[in-house]
Amino acid sequence: MVPRWAKRIRRSLQLRPTRNLPALCTGVLVVALLGRATLGSLPLNPVDTGFTLDWGHELLHGHVPDVRVNGAATPHPLSIAFGAFAASAGGGALDAMQDLLTIAAGAVVVALVAIGRTVRSPLIGVAAAVILVGSGQFLFTNLALATPSDLPALAAVLAALALELERPRRGYAPLGLLALAGLWRPEVWLLSAAYAIYCVAADTPARPRNLAFLVALAPAIWAVSDLVLTGDPLYSLTYTRWAAAAVSRPTGVSAVPGVLWVTLSEYFSTPMLLAAGAGLAIDLRTGMLPRVIPMWLALAVAGFTATGAAALPVLGRYALPVVVATALYCGFFVVGWWRVERGWVRRVWGLAAASLAVLLIAGAPGRIDHLSSERVQVDELGRFDRALGSLTSSPRVKLLIARCPPLQTSYQIVPLLAFDLGTSPQAITWVNEGIPGGGTVVEPARSQSLFEAPSYPARSFVEHGYALVAANRYWLAFTQCSCTRERHRARAPLARRYDGVPS
Repeated sequence: MVPRWAKRIRRSLQLRPTRNLPALCTGVLVVALLGRATLGSLPLNPVDTGFTLDWGHELLHGHVPDVRVNGAATPHPLSIAFGAFAASAGGGALDAMQDLLTIAAGAVVVALVAIGRTVRSPLIGVAAAVILVGSGQFLFTNLALATPSDLPALAAVLAALALELERPRRGYAPLGLLALAGLWRPEVWLLSAAYAIYCVAADTPARPRNLAFLVALAPAIWAVSDLVLTGDPLYSLTYTRWAAAAVSRPTGVSAVPGVLWVTLSEYFSTPMLLAAGAGLAIDLRTGMLPRVIPMWLALAVAGFTATGAAALPVLGRYALPVVVATALYCGFFVVGWWRVERGWVRRVWGLAAASLAVLLIAGAPGRIDHLSSERVQVDELGRFDRALGSLTSSPRVKLLIARCPPLQTSYQIVPLLAFDLGTSPQAITWVNEGIPGGGTVVEPARSQSLFEAPSYPARSFVEHGYALVAANRYWLAFTQCSCTRERHRARAPLARRYDGVPS
């Protein structure tokens, strides 16, 4: 007999994606606000986010974004739209981008709960969401250090899955969401094509011509975007291949199993991976979950493999759909035994699920300590990228930088510095080692992992004839040119004052 409190929880979680849209949107906002309040200002991926903001800023000012920058991110069409929205916030652009990505993360969590509801077991979705967020990797790798494309694409794919589970082979609505996701992540195109074939094979009311149009919509828009921005409709493909080879990123089908295993191991402990595998085996044997879910997992793995086969970089963040499917099957293993008739199967399954729950509870204090430690480090990195804008916000500093070209900094810093100064990344010279012979140099006040930039003591710059013109806790700006040479006598006091800056 189901307890009364369990019935109340089940009723409160009975969310149908199309019938409870206001409740779902409210849930997304509540989860996003809770995440924002708990995590504070997070750092974002400096290269992808920085270039996206640069291109969004150019778009806002009526210019065609200059995406043909050496070392730039791949120009995802909807990421550039996100960049334009965030860039409209001016000095608060990073916070605006984080708000958008936090909303996307909230949509992922709510979509998992909705998926659990559509398979008539809301607690499966709740357990999957808790497992995913509780891993810490989701918070401090996917949300912190996020790119403008991965989380929004994942949210759209999960929303499409929830709609399909609510009414099988409904066609247009899920495919429309997949087309949206395909403007952030190209591997979704495979999922869109497979879903359209799935609908056509069942003789759904949706017309094959319309479904084909929705399948082709995302790649067509992406090709037109590349054509307008660069004159080459395949620019994103060819550039990403070149960039992957230039920095020796893993590519090819042979790299897929290793990267996938490392990624899953970073998110889940060995008992959780075993539980997810057992949940998948039980589902394949009994069909307790709709067939669409294992098919989606298979297509997610196929899409990740196709990335390697296309000579594109095989990165762990591209495997997010596989990670979420693993969390879903782990959640199914933890609570799915309730749906089995009384007998030895239910007793054995329930005992195994209880053992896993005990292990998770026993390890909770250690995970909480680890999350707290990660939270402190991430908070410091969040202050780092926002302090760069504070350093360059002064008109006096901007004038000194303009008077002492060339402006030089590490590659990882270039896009955000360009956005903060309102200039093109092409106007900034890369310096990845050593102290340049002149001009203006912006560098971190101390070494850190976010920008992967070397840091030299202030005395080293002063000994090379530089004057320190701006500084805060996180960043330093030095110049060496005619406008600062007359201040030669002031360099020694500056050196004494800033000699204690850690390197």
